[in-house]
Amino acid sequence: MNVVKFMSGVCCITSKTRTYELQNCPDPPPFQNGYMINSDYSVGQSISFECYPGYILIGHPVLTCQHGINRNWNYPFPRCDAPCGYNVTAQNGTIYSPGFPDEYPILKDCIWLITVPPGHGVYINFTLLQTEAVNDYIAVWYENFSVKTNLDGPDQNSPQLGVFSGNTALETAYSSTNQVLLKFHSDFSNGGFFVLNFHAFQLKKCQPPPAVPQAEMLTEDEDFEIGDFVKYQCHPGYTLSGTDTLTCRLSSQLQFEGSLPTCEAQCPANEVRTESSGVILSPGYPGNYFNSQTCSWSIKVDPNYNITIFVDTFQSEKQFDALEVFDVLCLEECTLKQTRTVEDSPLSHEDEKRSSGQSPLLAVLSGNHTEQSNFTSKSNQLFLRWSTDHATSKRGFKIRYAAPYCSLTHTLKNGGVLNRTTGAVGSKVHYFCKPGYRMVGHSNATCRRNPVGMYQWDSLTPMCQESMSQRVAPWAMCCWHWEQNASDRSSDLHSNLDKEKAKFEKILKIRRL
Repeated sequence: MNVVKFMSGVCCITSKTRTYELQNCPDPPPFQNGYMINSDYSVGQSISFECYPGYILIGHPVLTCQHGINRNWNYPFPRCDAPCGYNVTAQNGTIYSPGFPDEYPILKDCIWLITVPPGHGVYINFTLLQTEAVNDYIAVWYENFSVKTNLDGPDQNSPQLGVFSGNTALETAYSSTNQVLLKFHSDFSNGGFFVLNFHAFQLKKCQPPPAVPQAEMLTEDEDFEIGDFVKYQCHPGYTLSGTDTLTCRLSSQLQFEGSLPTCEAQCPANEVRTESSGVILSPGYPGNYFNSQTCSWSIKVDPNYNITIFVDTFQSEKQFDALEVFDVLCLEECTLKQTRTVEDSPLSHEDEKRSSGQSPLLAVLSGNHTEQSNFTSKSNQLFLRWSTDHATSKRGFKIRYAAPYCSLTHTLKNGGVLNRTTGAVGSKVHYFCKPGYRMVGHSNATCRRNPVGMYQWDSLTPMCQESMSQRVAPWAMCCWHWEQNASDRSSDLHSNLDKEKAKFEKILKIRRL
């Protein structure tokens, strides 16, 4: 065989057998729903394929024209399909119905998880929506980080943003977290189409915090901006477990930081109550109380006041589950009086006198108490003991107590009480916040007697929240780099620069929220 000689695009091989011409690989067919990079189809060249947003590439993204007598690509040509669900992480994008631009198939359930950067929400806009009404639909859920502990994102038990169906367009939805879950469902008949666009938007507010059973929530307003907080206060008779305050923070998400507290009716051992009025509940109330328990409470109000007990509800196993009430400081006068027992009916007297140490037994409550009743101590202290056996459990009790004045038991963090008149009905209290804090709630309260005989302030104790001027958003953190060259500056300029630097350091106290 003779020497091979190359010319422009043609190779001639001199031999006694054959001569052939090098050719390009076949032209690719039209590439729908995407685009192709490189138009050189000669031997050794590669072409690549990419899909438009909302489509995924099926096949190999890069094809190379192979050597050989028969020119061909090393892989089959790929295609771009609108899939039946996938996970997408992006600032913006498009989701098409399966098979778009063709009609979607029947009997499909498709799931998409959209994730945008932390600190952002997801805005969804349907530019095309033509489905069989009701039967074919797109449902959208978002993650509720306040109550959900699963970190894998929203699921179909999460709060729902909406369900979209029928023959409309321009439907929209907003999420308050950076992830949304979409589910498309089609039944056994008819097809259709849908196209939706999404993009990330900067979150500036936390989603509203959830309610806590048996608790009130104190907030400034419904705009929960970064640094704002909410405070939970249990209803009278319930004890708060956990932190009472949640703060709107930007960490991996813009959300209220902290775990939700709980409010429960507990079984304490000699819990001391010093407020002028309150509620005592059987453990687990309003559910059934627990067996084999002994709980106790001490009530101590200001001297020269007595305490009235109001029995609102009482259901227990007669004789075996009972609440005993002792008048702690009543000695001489009370030992001459009979102890009262409540069993199934209004208060009745019992001849036998019982006591706990030197404290006369004022009353014993047991059985089913259907009518409201009350009784009053002779002293300013009561001791209550609740005992249950191992058998029957019932709903238990709700008891209110009151002395005829309003007490101040809640301290005001970052603030205090400016002035206060006597605690009698009609007296007033005025709260204040320290400099740099603003008040959330009412600054004044008045002592009132409500219709059920309780003496209480007519508004909750307020909160003192850090003023906006004291806060800097996490994304607004700033820093200054100070440089100077002594040879290029005069001593006066040097001195002025130091003064300005000190001034900024004094004024700008950057702190993380």
